[in-house]
Amino acid sequence: MTFFGEPSGTRVFFNQTEKEVPFQIVEFADLNEPSSWWSDAKLVWAGRLPTETFVGAFMAMIEELLSEYGTDGHLKRWGYEFPALEWETLQAAHTSR
Repeated sequence: MTFFGEPSGTRVFFNQTEKEVPFQIVEFADLNEPSSWWSDAKLVWAGRLPTETFVGAFMAMIEELLSEYGTDGHLKRWGYEFPALEWETLQAAHTSR
């Protein structure tokens, strides 16, 4: 995931195993200049979380975002439509397991 700060930004790199999610949060000074991304990169945090903890936190974050901005506000704030179909699919998958 990438969070742009113009021109800086933060990227979250993660993978998943059955029981845990290892990930890193990295700050970049200038995401507009790919040739220099890693020269000024700063590791903010690295670790592992249980998969259930990660999924719960992620879903709570999206619910908070929608509560604060709604889908129309998301479009205005970030310049693209909220991925509603993907969110509905994720919610259904999480509920059905």
